[in-house]
Amino acid sequence: VWHAGNDGAGSGLDADLWRGKTPAQHIADYHLSGSNANGQWRKLPDGNGGFVIEQWGRYNATVYQGAYEIDLPMAFTDADSVCVEAVPINASGNTTGTADIWCQYKSNTLNKVTLMMQDATGTANASGIMWRAIGR
Repeated sequence: VWHAGNDGAGSGLDADLWRGKTPAQHIADYHLSGSNANGQWRKLPDGNGGFVIEQWGRYNATVYQGAYEIDLPMAFTDADSVCVEAVPINASGNTTGTADIWCQYKSNTLNKVTLMMQDATGTANASGIMWRAIGR
């Protein structure tokens, strides 16, 4: 039976705590967004006690056909869950005056994504890559 003498920390009856933590402790656990030199990120609760992590940024250098490795702003916890999309920025024309350059996902680790730039003619380029990755 609950009474004023058995309420409080450790009693199992403390209404100020949720799953044993104060609201401030939960906010610290669920640091929901941030950024660094590699891009921006946010964590969204997945409903099962974990998180879905969304990250995005820009690779700011001229890119040509070939592979480009992107350092992520924060590490994922499950490399197999990662989905990536990327597009070239300001594609420049090739010798025929068209901009036939595109970006494909190649591979990833927990903290890096490798993208492959493809070019129909071998002469196009872009001023960078905009990318987005989502996973656990």
